[in-house]
Amino acid sequence: MAVTDAISSAPTSTKTLAASMLLLLLTRIFYGGSSRKKRVTELPFWVPLEIAATAYFITAGGIMGRILSLFRRNSGSVFGFTSAHQVLYDFKDVDRVMTKQYKNLEVFGAGWTLLVRVFGMSANKTKAEMDEALDKMLLCVKPLYRPVEQIFVGEQGANASVERADVPGVTIELVTFWTLKKDSKGREWSADVCVVAPDTAEANDLLDRNPRLLDDFWKFDNEVFPLLVIGVPTWLPVRAFQEGLAARARCNRAMEDCYRRIDQWQNGLPVDDGADMSDVSYIAQERNKIYSTHGMPVWARGRVDFSLLWGQNANSQALAFWFVAYIYSTPDLLPELRREVADFVKVDANSSPPRITSFDIPALSHSCPLLKSSLFETYRMANEATTIRYVRDAVTVEDGTGKQVRLRPDSWVSAPHGARQHDPAVYPEPHRFVPDRFLETDGETGRRVARYGRLKPWGSGHGMCKGRTLAEKEILAIAASVMSLWDMEPAGGEWKMPGMRMGTGVMCPTEDMRVVLRRRVFA
Repeated sequence: MAVTDAISSAPTSTKTLAASMLLLLLTRIFYGGSSRKKRVTELPFWVPLEIAATAYFITAGGIMGRILSLFRRNSGSVFGFTSAHQVLYDFKDVDRVMTKQYKNLEVFGAGWTLLVRVFGMSANKTKAEMDEALDKMLLCVKPLYRPVEQIFVGEQGANASVERADVPGVTIELVTFWTLKKDSKGREWSADVCVVAPDTAEANDLLDRNPRLLDDFWKFDNEVFPLLVIGVPTWLPVRAFQEGLAARARCNRAMEDCYRRIDQWQNGLPVDDGADMSDVSYIAQERNKIYSTHGMPVWARGRVDFSLLWGQNANSQALAFWFVAYIYSTPDLLPELRREVADFVKVDANSSPPRITSFDIPALSHSCPLLKSSLFETYRMANEATTIRYVRDAVTVEDGTGKQVRLRPDSWVSAPHGARQHDPAVYPEPHRFVPDRFLETDGETGRRVARYGRLKPWGSGHGMCKGRTLAEKEILAIAASVMSLWDMEPAGGEWKMPGMRMGTGVMCPTEDMRVVLRRRVFA
């Protein structure tokens, strides 16, 4: 078939993407391939577009794959529309390159771009204010990682953090069964819960202070985040977009107020609104001390840590949804997992309602291989991690064919790890959820273990996700608690997983998934 015939018969979505790619290439020609010289090199808007296009072409195959092959370097694992941005796909040495070359491959520029472009760091601020914030940020960016890594990355800190969250205690009130919004939990407000039986609930002080916080957070994430990443201007006259920007502003104000109160408390001053500061997290306390030491303005502290709030919640919450949905909808998986976790999640079935009396958080990670393999499979199905770096100084890499490719200075390099997750050559039947896909038999012990293999849900190299250990333990704890206390069935009679659309790291469902929840019935 001729190329023109193939294009004319292609689906509308393929034609749309092809047209977008043409527009992208024309934009690159007229605006140039490199960002303007500034104190911090900003992530160009076309880099995320090229990453998305490359991943789409790889996954689509066919004519799209053939078009992409025109931009392959030496028939290897390096692709590039121009030398200003190289894409590493199925690149076997990506971890080594991103780790050992970290001094030449910078992450700060991309991070600062997200703070300014996406999280609203510069909104209503003068150039002088932004210059001061950047000066302070350059001083404290490395120290700020320390308290995060202590809790999010370390095994002991992550276990303690999940334990403090009291996941079993929260799960017992997953649905409170109250009819009035004032009596229900904030997490229920946007779920359109239909009450079947009464029970008890307690109010939530945090959400009482910020009643729109959850709705604003998700409106920002769903409505504006992806558009801001690719540089859509904030004046775009689209109602949903402008509402998302207003939600972002409210989230930033809430975070600024939070850090103002923390700063007052730590300096022995009267705290606004007489707020109770006894439950302020260790991370927030330590980060505020670092900010204070380096003179970061309070408004900037709140806006920077809005991005931390987003990083803690946006992807892990979505992954928890997909994980629980796959557990309940996959035939025969739920009873197997309940048996596997039973020794580590003890339930008092005689109490009313049944409640978890013993919860072994480390064991869920180390002694429940099918549960963990199912989580890895959820990562593969729904997570779309990408690593992006600015090439400060020239780096030479091998492209997989034995040939060398030079990444030139003042360019960008990325690795769209998610594209490989749907490659049938790597994962047979890639569109089917296979719970035991990541199970292996340990050669020394003979025990079943779950291993990542080639999966990279957290990115790669020196700047990979700092919250990976905590996020994994949180998601395992949520799933284990829910399936230990609750029965669930589809509201429509048969399980049907919603479709997926691109999100901000984790795929978003294209529609609601309505279910009927009941307290678990024990034989």
